[in-house]
Amino acid sequence: KTYCTPGLNGDACIVDGAIWVLKESLAGEPSFFAPRPPLPSTLHKLSNAIMQDIHYKLPGYYTRGAGDTYFSGKMLAKLSRILLITHELKTICSRPKKIARRYGEEYIHACESLKLPSRLQF
Repeated sequence: KTYCTPGLNGDACIVDGAIWVLKESLAGEPSFFAPRPPLPSTLHKLSNAIMQDIHYKLPGYYTRGAGDTYFSGKMLAKLSRILLITHELKTICSRPKKIARRYGEEYIHACESLKLPSRLQF
């Protein structure tokens, strides 16, 4: 017997089984970073956003364990993105000449006055 209930995208049906096998073929190892750096014209915009977002704090009710799993996951994802973008910008601007050789001289100029959070702000 199949159990289904109508939903926004059609029927949602229970799938019953003792073993689940889900195979995903990936094109290489998963990574948090794109295979190429952000465009030099976007580095200052990213830096400005990071300098604001680095001050994001989890709400008190979440730190006390009273938050729900849906929005707490979104908050943790936001904190992760802030750290990953900061790490990527710092990596790019710690060796702009190397990046410039491969992707263009604009990276040298884009990194010159870039403001990024210090380690203490993490």
